[in-house]
Amino acid sequence: MAITGGFNGVFSKKLRNSLDKHTITFHSSGSNHLRSEILCKRAGITVLPHQTNRFDGVNKIAGLNCVTEPSLVDFMGSCIFFGRVTNGTSNLSPHTTPRALDFNRWKREIINGAGKPLNKLQRGFLKSLPAFDFVEQSTKTVVKFTVDNFLR
Repeated sequence: MAITGGFNGVFSKKLRNSLDKHTITFHSSGSNHLRSEILCKRAGITVLPHQTNRFDGVNKIAGLNCVTEPSLVDFMGSCIFFGRVTNGTSNLSPHTTPRALDFNRWKREIINGAGKPLNKLQRGFLKSLPAFDFVEQSTKTVVKFTVDNFLR
């Protein structure tokens, strides 16, 4: 949808809101969320929240969502766990839909479950994840505070 949308009449005023009775959600898609939402909005389609694992390389890297929804931690995780998407067991891949719906369940299963064991980098990254998330969130808060209070 995102690639062909510009070429299949999405910009035509007569086609706008032609699908206004439809609702869509994206499950671990390789499409860019921002672009998909723009195209769906033009057609009148209601977009529900995207369902994806934060370390799904298909979604973050192939869909370029690491650019439009920047998170260094999620991008690093997508790179670190990309082998699970291409060579891992399907039930432990971050791209498998049921795992996208509950990140904590996926994390528990990938640490304790059967299948290809975690390598040292993957295990260390998951152990350090709370600290990485804290630093990233704190940085975003400081930047927002600075912009709101000093750069307006």
